[in-house]
Amino acid sequence: MTYNIDELKEADKIAGSLHSWKELYSAYLKYHNYDDGGIAEGFSESTSLLLANKWMNINQLIELSKSDPSFQAFVIRHIDETVPVKRLQKIKKYAMSNQDPKAKSLCLMILKSLKYLDIN
Repeated sequence: MTYNIDELKEADKIAGSLHSWKELYSAYLKYHNYDDGGIAEGFSESTSLLLANKWMNINQLIELSKSDPSFQAFVIRHIDETVPVKRLQKIKKYAMSNQDPKAKSLCLMILKSLKYLDIN
């Protein structure tokens, strides 16, 4: 696969500084082919910060995932070992305590991912 150097640089620049699910989704659509190495770590940073600090917006993620299930898989994949443990523990707390039936499936996937990482 050939990469566009300008897109690669842009992906590297923004991957770790996305502040909403819509921004992350737009970046995912444009740069998912570059989801490796430092760019992947940046996506993990943005994803985990959204889950940990903006959980109240989880319905935006659910809505985006309904129209594009591969985005939800992308989000789950970025709950990984590059994320600080304290942040992962916070995400786990939110996923475990969520009572919204629309979020049940997503929360179960998050918890499964965290179990794989052995997060207590």
